[in-house]
Order: sequence, then C-alpha cells, then structure tokens
Amino acid sequence: MSATVPDEVLAAGDTPPDGRPSWRTVRTMLAWLLSFAALAAVVGFLSGVFWWGVVDLPTYTIGEDFRGYTTERALTEVFSTDAWFAGLGLTIGAGVGYVAWRWFRDVGWPVTFVAGLGALLAAGICDLTGHWLGPQSFDARLAGASPKDVIPIDFQLHAPVVLLVWAFAGVLPVLIASSIGPDAEEEPRPKRPRRRGSETGRNQPVEIGQVVGHDIAQLPEPTPRRRFFPFRHDGDS
Repeated sequence: MSATVPDEVLAAGDTPPDGRPSWRTVRTMLAWLLSFAALAAVVGFLSGVFWWGVVDLPTYTIGEDFRGYTTERALTEVFSTDAWFAGLGLTIGAGVGYVAWRWFRDVGWPVTFVAGLGALLAAGICDLTGHWLGPQSFDARLAGASPKDVIPIDFQLHAPVVLLVWAFAGVLPVLIASSIGPDAEEEPRPKRPRRRGSETGRNQPVEIGQVVGHDIAQLPEPTPRRRFFPFRHDGDS
C-alpha cells in the first residue's frame, strides 16, 4: 500500500452527488483501518518479545527459614519493566503515528485519533506479550520454593499510566507534520510582476512613442514681441 487513503477512497465516482459516502468508500476505508490495526498489532507483539528479552527482573533468594531475601540494588530494579516499556513507547509509538500520518493524512483531523488508538493497540499487545512470556504468580512460586532457590518477581507493569506514553508518542508526529506542513486551504499568492531596474538608462535608446520620466505638459511657445519704433523713417509707409 504505497498510496495514501484518499487516492483509493476519494477516487472519481466513489462519492455520489448527494455528498454521502457510498458503500464502496466505506469498505475501502475499513480495509485501510484494518490493515493499520493489523500492522500495529504485529509491531506490538514484536515489541513485547523484545521487552521481555531485555528486562532483567530482580530476584529473591530463599533462605533456610523459607523466607525470601533480596538486595537493595534489586529493589531499585523493580520498576525496570516500566522504564523499558516507556522507552519502547517513545520509539514504537512515534513510528506507528508516522505510518498513520502517511496513510491517513488526507482524511483530515480524524488522523489524530487513528494514530493515538493505533499506538494504544500496539502498547496493549506489547503488555500482553510480556505478561504471557514472563513469570507470573509470584506468591505461589515463593510458597512452593525450597531453600537456596532464586525466584524472580512477576513480569508486569507496576504503573499502567505508562500506556499513555505510547498514545502521546503516536500523536506527536501528526502534530509536528501538520504544524510545519503546507496548509491545503491556503491558496498560493500570485507572483508580482518584476519591475525594471530603471525606466530608461542614459545609455539605453529611447523608442518612439515611449514616455520618459513623468508626464509633464509642454510649456507654451513664447509670443514674439513687436518692436516699437518711436521715430518713423521716410521709407516707411
């Protein structure tokens, strides 16, 4: 699916004249949404496998009195599962949000909800995968342990609020791309005609009919003055 959703959904002839989406448009949109959900689920499962593999769970050692003992360093690593989960959410969630923007950017503002829900779906699948692969039922395992046995704690999230990190990371690429990208509703401004550097230069010939400088009315020609002779000669009549 290299093309975006509107290339398939908003094609010519898919929308009737009354403006209501046709059944073909709805089916195509549902197909794109299901494909996106499947992609988010696969990414969440792979993230859960990676999460389970990199987390080093703290352990309890069973003593002779059948009590569990641990170190102060192990106690500080109790929330390591949450830290790794949040770190994966920032990267995987952002990737899911970028894919949502690439596929559904022409749909409009609903792309924000698609990106956030897709990231939450990937986070839920990741949590379920880690919960399924990791050890569970710590109390039962501790009760049935023998002295000198090493019992790891349960593989789980201690603060489910970190799921919101995935949703925030999924929405973030959409917000950034929509803020720095061009606005589809804004029409480009017409280009202004270039002005000549000078109307007419000294070395440029003046064409016939070309007005140079300002339009100034011509001065009237001077009226010839009549000479006044106070004395008449004999030859004058």
